Amino acid sequence: HRLVVPMFDHHGRRRSLRFRSVSKDVAVKAYPPTGFAMGGLVMADPMAQSILEGDLGVGRTLWDGRVVVTEGEPDFWTWSSAEARWLAEVETGETFAVFGIVSGSWTPAIAARIPSGATVVIRTDHDEAGDKYARTISTTLSTRCRIVRSGAPRA
Repeated sequence: HRLVVPMFDHHGRRRSLRFRSVSKDVAVKAYPPTGFAMGGLVMADPMAQSILEGDLGVGRTLWDGRVVVTEGEPDFWTWSSAEARWLAEVETGETFAVFGIVSGSWTPAIAARIPSGATVVIRTDHDEAGDKYARTISTTLSTRCRIVRSGAPRA
């Protein structure tokens, strides 16, 4: 398990880590350190960390009103490093925030940190677990944010 992912609480403080394997030959792809609970902890890119801290910008970059919520480390890394994101930041000085979730990550305390009026794009898998995550996120935000579930169900 060569990759280490910091996990943040609803105040944007780093509280734990997850370890992720880059090998397909391991039985367990990812896990938290022994004795650490992951409930209420999310992966957060710098803009998402700022939102959790109650700030809507990182340095000279401002938040553009969008939040992308991904499931698992690979999708978090993909969306955190998306080329279109950085091109928009260079052109407009604004970008979206990316949160990554695992089982138990999303809580009302995390949801409360998302500003009202945000557009929240839920990019969870279209399977039983992903659908449950999407319902939880929607339930906590639908009265004050625009919710978009992206992607198509798997065939």
